[in-house]
Amino acid sequence: MIRVIMRQILEGLCFIHSKNIIHRDIKGSNIMMHSVPGSGKVILKIADFGEVKQILNSSQNQMKVSGRGTPPYMAPELYLGIGIANVKADVWSLGMLLYQMLTHTFPFDPKNEYEIGQFEIFI
Repeated sequence: MIRVIMRQILEGLCFIHSKNIIHRDIKGSNIMMHSVPGSGKVILKIADFGEVKQILNSSQNQMKVSGRGTPPYMAPELYLGIGIANVKADVWSLGMLLYQMLTHTFPFDPKNEYEIGQFEIFI
């Protein structure tokens, strides 16, 4: 079931990214489920586009960042407001969501901005 869920979320992200948009707030509460009556099928939709930014330089798929999103799903560069954000920030958030779905916890439990900044070293 998790594989089906992740596939639908990935398809949605691919569509968003194909329009040169970064969502910047991928998390469980921003994934909506719609069941198709009589079919037993569930369709997932990405919601809450309040933090969306259009990528201005589509050839590089990146933009200047600002600290937007929901810790602990945020990529370190978004949390710290440093560097360049691109579609990889959404992939990071999706990875945090997948980890949470599989383990019912988060892979990191940072206590402060310094600890979050250390994650970037390993990316």
